[in-house]
Amino acid sequence: LGDMHFVMWWVPAGHRPTLEEGLAKLDLLRREGDSDAAFGWSYLTEARMWRDRRCDAEAG
Repeated sequence: LGDMHFVMWWVPAGHRPTLEEGLAKLDLLRREGDSDAAFGWSYLTEARMWRDRRCDAEAG
């Protein structure tokens, strides 16, 4: 998985994103980087567990 394969984005309550919407958001993230429209964990400053509890490089 050399390419980015994970994306998050804000959705209105009750909205169920489609696969096509997700792929479009992933493409947007790959082209333009983190934004309010598409982002990864590093964009969320309050989300720290991904940094603190990630796997050690030796484990992979």
